[in-house]
Amino acid sequence: GVLWIDGADLQRLKDSDALSGLNRMTEEEFNGEIADIDNARNGRVLRDKIDEVKSAVADRFGPSCANTALEGFQLFAREAVNAHPASAAARGAGRLTYLAAAIAAAAFDFASADTALRPSAERVRHMTDAIRFRANTEGALANLRWTEAAIREYLPNGAGLAQVVREKFTAELNAVSAEGLAEIVIRLSNSEKLFSIAKSLE
Repeated sequence: GVLWIDGADLQRLKDSDALSGLNRMTEEEFNGEIADIDNARNGRVLRDKIDEVKSAVADRFGPSCANTALEGFQLFAREAVNAHPASAAARGAGRLTYLAAAIAAAAFDFASADTALRPSAERVRHMTDAIRFRANTEGALANLRWTEAAIREYLPNGAGLAQVVREKFTAELNAVSAEGLAEIVIRLSNSEKLFSIAKSLE
C-alpha cells in the first residue's frame, strides 16, 4: 500500500527528539559530565575505566576488547545502581553502562566472524576459548608452550614445575564460566542481531 505523509506528519517527524538527535550528547558534553562525577568524588575511577575500554577498541578489537568492555560494564552498572536515583551520577554511570555494553556487543560480533562458516558447536568452542583467553587462542597457547619450555630448560626440576604451571593455568581457565555467554554470542551473531543490539545501545 501507499502511505501518505502530509505537512503535520512531517512536522511531527521533524520535532521528534529521537529522530532529530536532541536527546543525544556530544562527546565533549559526555566527557565533561563524567569528569564532574569523578571530581565530586575526588577520583578518576570512571574516566580511567572508560579510557581503558576506548583504548581496547583501538588496540585489540575482538575478544580482548569485549572482555575489557564487560569489566567496564560491571563497574559502571554497579556505580549506577549505588548512585542516588535520578542524580547526575546515576545518569552518567548509566550512559557509561550502555556504552560499554555496546562496545562489548560489537567486539563479540567482530570476533564471531572468524568462524562464521564453521559448524555451530565449533563456533561456540572457539568463542568460549576466546572469552577465557581474552585474546587469540593460538597465540595464548603458543606463549604458554614457550613458558613451559623455558621452565623445563632453566629451572631445577623444570619438567615437574612446567606441568604444575600448565595444570594451574588450565584449571583457572576452566573456572571461567564462558560457555553460556559464548552460546548467546554465536546465536545472536548468526542472525546479525548482535550488531543491531550494539547500535541500539550506543
